[in-house]
Amino acid sequence: MTLRALLTLLSTALPLAYAPFAAAQSDTAPATPASPDAPSEIRVEPLRTPLDGDFVFAWLVGELALRNGQWGQALEAYERAAEAQPIPAVLDRWAQTALLTGDAAQFERILTLWQWLAPDDARLQQLAAHRERLNARFEAQISERIAEILKKDPDQRERNLLGLPAALAELGNPTQILRLIERAVAPYREEPAAHLIVSEAARQAGDLDRAWAAAQAAVALRPDWPPALAQFAQVALDRFAPELAIPILAPAQERQPEALTVTLALAALLAETDHPERAVALLAPWVERGVTDPRLIDALATFGAQGIEPEQCARWLLRLAKERPEARLKAAQLWLAREQPRRALRLLAQRALPGNLAESAAALTAQALARLGRVDEALSRLEAHAPLSGVDAALREARLWQEAKQWEMSRAVLIDALTTFGDVPQLLYDYAILLERMGARDSAEGYLRKLLAMRPFDVHAINALGYLLADANRSLDEAERLLRLARALKPNDGFIMDSEGWLRFRQRDYLAARRLIEAAWRRAPDPEIGDHLVAVYQALGDEARAAAWRKRLARQFPGR
Repeated sequence: MTLRALLTLLSTALPLAYAPFAAAQSDTAPATPASPDAPSEIRVEPLRTPLDGDFVFAWLVGELALRNGQWGQALEAYERAAEAQPIPAVLDRWAQTALLTGDAAQFERILTLWQWLAPDDARLQQLAAHRERLNARFEAQISERIAEILKKDPDQRERNLLGLPAALAELGNPTQILRLIERAVAPYREEPAAHLIVSEAARQAGDLDRAWAAAQAAVALRPDWPPALAQFAQVALDRFAPELAIPILAPAQERQPEALTVTLALAALLAETDHPERAVALLAPWVERGVTDPRLIDALATFGAQGIEPEQCARWLLRLAKERPEARLKAAQLWLAREQPRRALRLLAQRALPGNLAESAAALTAQALARLGRVDEALSRLEAHAPLSGVDAALREARLWQEAKQWEMSRAVLIDALTTFGDVPQLLYDYAILLERMGARDSAEGYLRKLLAMRPFDVHAINALGYLLADANRSLDEAERLLRLARALKPNDGFIMDSEGWLRFRQRDYLAARRLIEAAWRRAPDPEIGDHLVAVYQALGDEARAAAWRKRLARQFPGR
């Protein structure tokens, strides 16, 4: 059976597994519409006071949609109701509806929020217990079907193994996916593809030791297999240990110089050494041959933006742009990253880019103009390309003033928008982040708390408040609670990982801080995350590594 069949299997198995439980648990959500002549049941729900109009409307829409069997619409309505009145009675209805729709990821999210808001609630404990039994039954069923597929068609086994992670991605739970994959590949330990997919699943689940061991096994079984070598290199990068993989990748690349996957993997490793220019030199033969593979273009743009031979990378990108117009866009992005907006503008003005590249070009042009202080011109360009109004227009203008480092102008725009449009969540969030950047931390905290009172499940606001408290080294217990929730809701978000890592730093748990902030950097190479890495290395007494990272950050982020 093919990957398409595996995906179909998963999409049908999920609702079948979850829906029966909801039907058995809820006597208020009938599977068929109630008769219009049936007497209505009056229920009293313990709500917060004062009664919120948005809640009442959302609740009624949810109830009507549920009675009409419109479960998707009901799910959206109950989420809005839960934001207005985040109490167990509302969360219960929301969770039951998620089960009826077969939305396992949403159900897990609801339980996470519920655990945060009311961890001792008896109904939550009941649902959590049923969830564990349900997951066990589902995993057993899906594992049995996967085993049948892999056993039935040996000729397609490698293909099906490699397609399995994508087929399971809909589950949205990296730990569960790793568990299922390890169970599925148990009979095929002699096949490198089995170890390869275990390595990637473990990497996504944050278990780098398991990912490393599996990548080593894949390479040992098939030393010159490009996918295994690329995975080996990636895990070494995640472990901040490129030196462990270079002795394997370098001879492999010499043995198969025509394998672009291996060349790019080795280049990525070399870029993390004391002589990163070797990474760019390794790509020269491919550029000379006129290879226009998007992966090569991305690598040149990334290395150049990091300050590794930027002039050479930009020239090569322009050479490749004759066949691949997006390469010119990448070159413009490179110069913006190098804080040279005039060079970016010259590239963008040379000729119009086709199709969907035009929108990206317009955004980059506006960004470059703003960095030159020409905000009004940037706004005119964007308005001509994609006109906005109301809140969206205000947000765009405020962000362009921030690109120009005109903080007071951005603040004035946001204050005017809040006065005109009221407490719109995105306006509150942008204003709070701007205030924090300007040093007005107490005011920023107040606006974040105001936003969370309106939208208690806003993961970005939860993370921002948790980080603000951790950075100020106060209310660390509250910061812990907030950031644990943020990580539970978005476990692989680099900025959230960094926030929790910085909290661990404030708590003097430097090893945990290092693990989290290194993982954050791999997902979001941001200058502030880099600064946190330097602080952690210094706290651990690793002055050599701290000095190397200060040098790296100065190269990668000019003008700081």
